[in-house]
Amino acid sequence: MISTMSTKHVLLLFLFIVFKCAYSQPTKNIKLTIQPYFGDLEFKLNQNYHQSSINDSIQIETLKFYISGIELLDSNNVIWKEKNSYHLIDFENENSQSIQLHIPKKSRISKLKFNIGVDSITSNSGALGGDLDPINGMYWAWQSGYINFKMEGTSPICETRKHKFQFHLGGYKQPFYAMQHITLPIYHLDDNTLQINFNLAPIFNSISLKETHSIMIPCKDGMNLSKVVAQLFSIHAL
Repeated sequence: MISTMSTKHVLLLFLFIVFKCAYSQPTKNIKLTIQPYFGDLEFKLNQNYHQSSINDSIQIETLKFYISGIELLDSNNVIWKEKNSYHLIDFENENSQSIQLHIPKKSRISKLKFNIGVDSITSNSGALGGDLDPINGMYWAWQSGYINFKMEGTSPICETRKHKFQFHLGGYKQPFYAMQHITLPIYHLDDNTLQINFNLAPIFNSISLKETHSIMIPCKDGMNLSKVVAQLFSIHAL
């Protein structure tokens, strides 16, 4: 005869198995890659690119930004959300241009959502580790938080020392809350790889480097340029 205590143990074990089966689904890996362009050309740091709109050349020496809050949707329903979702994309580190997502195997996906930047709660909590470590050069101070997007380079049109320009975009307090939300349609997954194209050229159509060549604090110009950056992403079409 099974004791009362043993019966309870059997029942608890049964419930554990039921819940584990219900919530433990087979998974598959999706590789999210960021492919930069300058117009029709594949972008690389420290190369000259001609910008026809200003009849000038651009050379970018530093390019970094945060991707955070990654979600996958089927229509308008969130089917998967990445935990602790903060990724520093640094084009000096090719490995940082790929992000592995582990999602339920039978998921139907039609949209990708993510942010450019770091949210106010994380910024307000102070500097953290990993990709959020201040050693990465993407943290101002607790008053201003993280730099969402950093781009530095040179252009002959810049009337500055050594013709340098610097754009450090961020801010987590109103009226300069600079994090941008992006939603992109997904039409096809090629071998479970999802390529996001990132075209830099339109940035230099939206500003005059002769007049605006440095943004280093949260401000109105930084907000405007952050909105331009959010329009530079698209899903690679096969």
